[in-house]
Amino acid sequence: MGGAPQDLETYRDEFEVVRRKAYLISASLGPVGIRSRRHLDAYLDAWASKGAPDHVWFEDIFPAMGRLKASFAALARCDHEEVALTTNISIALSTIASALDLSGPRRRIVLSELDFPRTATSGRRGRRRRERSSCGSVRPTG
Repeated sequence: MGGAPQDLETYRDEFEVVRRKAYLISASLGPVGIRSRRHLDAYLDAWASKGAPDHVWFEDIFPAMGRLKASFAALARCDHEEVALTTNISIALSTIASALDLSGPRRRIVLSELDFPRTATSGRRGRRRRERSSCGSVRPTG
């Protein structure tokens, strides 16, 4: 991290697709940036050259995950041990929902219509596994 904030116009140059299109998709797969592509290529190179998954995970993937956690922790102003990496928001929310005690008077999980559709199904699945609870939604205002 560090350094001066990047100008938004130069930041757009990181993403090849926005040079040609207005990218308005709100889904789990966003445009791939130049830096992300470099990391993906490095992963593929490590996999191709090291072969055994243990070497790739312990020498490349886990250290990269540690750097990512440290970077996000600095941004969020928390300790890196307070950061959990997951593959997507659905898994993260499912994990959190599985730890909620919904047996008391506060048994409602509130979502908004702006949430990704899978978010609500994660809550409903967790609800069926635990005490009776309800999953409500809130319409955004403004």
